Amino acid sequence: MQKYILTDTCFWIGLIDDTDQHHNDSTTISKVVEEATLILPYPCLYETVNTKLTRNKKRLVFFEQLIRRSNVELISDSKYREIALDKVFSRNRKYDDYSHSLVDAVLREIILDIDIKIDYLISFNERDFIDVCVKRNIEFLRA
Repeated sequence: MQKYILTDTCFWIGLIDDTDQHHNDSTTISKVVEEATLILPYPCLYETVNTKLTRNKKRLVFFEQLIRRSNVELISDSKYREIALDKVFSRNRKYDDYSHSLVDAVLREIILDIDIKIDYLISFNERDFIDVCVKRNIEFLRA
């Protein structure tokens, strides 16, 4: 059965940057998920393809090869970004300990969307997503 795995930015950065703290975990996980469909939301793509990456042509080419594979599905954030933005502002005003970034807020909205098949989430920031993953019975994929 095909598995669908939502990916957070930290997985991709860890995979392409051998100096990143999550490099070993990302590399291990990447070997396990070769047969799965990896869902890459555009906000994570924006975070990954930053100025630092574009200045390193070798890593940029490697990343392009990764996301051009047939098992990687890019997903638009257009359905989620306004709601996510409103939640970031309203919850940060309301709660002192709320600190989700806009990218994390979009990922949370994607996780909550029952029309998107997600079996696992790859993120090294479990506490930012645990509540919504529990609601959808989505497991964290770990190294």
